[in-house]
Amino acid sequence: TPGFLSIQPIFPYFLSIKLRKLDKATRFAIKISFKDFYRSQANTYHRLMESQDAQTKKGGAVLCRLEYENLYNSLKVSLKNQEDLSIYRCLSAYLFFTNDIEALLDLTNFVCKVAEDFSQTTLAGNIGFELGDAFQRRGVIGLRLRDFALAESSHLKSIDFARNNFSATQEERQLAIASNYHQLGYIHQLKEDYRKSSEYYNCALEIQVEYKDFWAQAKVYHHLGTLAYVQGEYDQARKYYQKSLDIKEGELNDLQGQACTLHQFGMLFQDQGDFEEAERYYQKAIFIKRKFGDTTYVAETYGGLGTLYHDLENYEKAREFYQNSLDILI
Repeated sequence: TPGFLSIQPIFPYFLSIKLRKLDKATRFAIKISFKDFYRSQANTYHRLMESQDAQTKKGGAVLCRLEYENLYNSLKVSLKNQEDLSIYRCLSAYLFFTNDIEALLDLTNFVCKVAEDFSQTTLAGNIGFELGDAFQRRGVIGLRLRDFALAESSHLKSIDFARNNFSATQEERQLAIASNYHQLGYIHQLKEDYRKSSEYYNCALEIQVEYKDFWAQAKVYHHLGTLAYVQGEYDQARKYYQKSLDIKEGELNDLQGQACTLHQFGMLFQDQGDFEEAERYYQKAIFIKRKFGDTTYVAETYGGLGTLYHDLENYEKAREFYQNSLDILI
């Protein structure tokens, strides 16, 4: 079996003691080589964790876990030299994957705090645009923690970075702004400020349509559908969900995304009392989710079918679907 060679954190510890005996130029050169090696590793691990294949993604996370301390030490060297944030992106992807949200917030706060000492010349370069991404990630973390103030302020800060940094292309800057608008729309949706939520979603959509960002458009149409749905605007919700589904089926061929929207259609028709149509959409969602092995989401849709049959007072069938859901979750 192929082996995996990693530099144990204890080695850099003894190396740092040994380095004290060397001249300053040699110490600096060794630190830079150490950092450059792990920046290269970070890029590799990040690519693996971005894979659509579950095993490849898991493999990247395992490698990152084994090298976490070395990667973190390399990140500190990189930040001290005011260099790019590729190592941070790798570590944050790993912490997202492992759902260690508190550690992710600590890491991101650390990066944002260090960046306060960066020169304006540095911030005008590519790292300034990357810091905008770090603030956006902090916004996502804040949302996960239901800290809406942190989430909103972080996304607004990210928009400032995108607007005022000209190292990126106009398209990159605009799409970064649109992504933050989308998140701000979701924040205000959860706060039940539906008017402001709709405004942010539509601002995002306007940019995404201009630059033909179909992935982002599909997500925004889906969220606009949910926004209409929670307000009881079922016809409008159906139109938005259909637009999302059309993009996922056409331009994207995104089966997993289709399953998510099909589930929402099931809920929508169930609330309108069209149980036959609701079941049809739920079953289509389950078929796709099973295909991709998304067991948690299969359980969610089984739960929806259980609720549907409960509404129909077919309690035996409802119990069967609820049990199917529990069998997956337990």
